[in-house]
Amino acid sequence: MRELALFDFDGLGGTFRDIEELAAGCKFRDCLHINEPGCAVQRAIESGVLDRKRLESYQKMKREEGMYKARQILLDKKVAKARIKPGSVHYKDYVRGGGKSDPW
Repeated sequence: MRELALFDFDGLGGTFRDIEELAAGCKFRDCLHINEPGCAVQRAIESGVLDRKRLESYQKMKREEGMYKARQILLDKKVAKARIKPGSVHYKDYVRGGGKSDPW
């Protein structure tokens, strides 16, 4: 999913709209939907309205989204620095987000 840049368009809200709507009913705005008191998402799982696997997929995609955003921030900094120091940004940095862990 990272390669498809899912997060550039409507983020996870479109894909997991049901969870986002349930989350609006949580007691705490920063609820992680794990074991917080007053979690509407956990109540929905307990009552059978929401499948636990769907929540796990949502949480996994949220982590992926966070990694994607962090990588974009690093790339933006690298590009900004390259404007000052020519030749320090490579084509692969633009195409795949760069980074030393990339195989190419």
